[in-house]
Amino acid sequence: MIILIIIQTLFIVFSFYYTMRRLKKCEPISWRVRKGSICYSCNASLCDSEADEYSRIFSDAEDFRLCTRCSRDERLSAALGGRRIIYLNRLKRICHSEKSHRINIYFAVFMFLSIFASLVLNHFFHTDIFNLLSFTGNIIYWSFFLYRSKITLLEKGEDGSK
Repeated sequence: MIILIIIQTLFIVFSFYYTMRRLKKCEPISWRVRKGSICYSCNASLCDSEADEYSRIFSDAEDFRLCTRCSRDERLSAALGGRRIIYLNRLKRICHSEKSHRINIYFAVFMFLSIFASLVLNHFFHTDIFNLLSFTGNIIYWSFFLYRSKITLLEKGEDGSK
């Protein structure tokens, strides 16, 4: 059990260090993606008139948009039977949405509760039933968190096109 707690702690420290280092070099783009001024798949800037831009900024609704190239690739993939691009774009859309923030909070609460439950059960009942659950929850949480930070942060100085 001690080895699992050490591994979880090292994973948390590494993930936190990686995220803080990345935040220094990157700027968040989720708000602009949610408002529809950046493509959520390739982070390319979508040029619109100023009136459309201001109306999207002041509206509360999320307006995810794809650029012409990504839209074409998604339709072509759907027509040819390949679902990889479609699923990847859905995951990117989820990472940029407000829903991902709630998912992250739920995973964090679950992770801390499972670690606490495993420590209490191991101390009082000498059972290791929650160790695997807390370890798995920790890995899922930090994997999602790191992927989300990779998707939602853009290197400073990039023009947005890849």
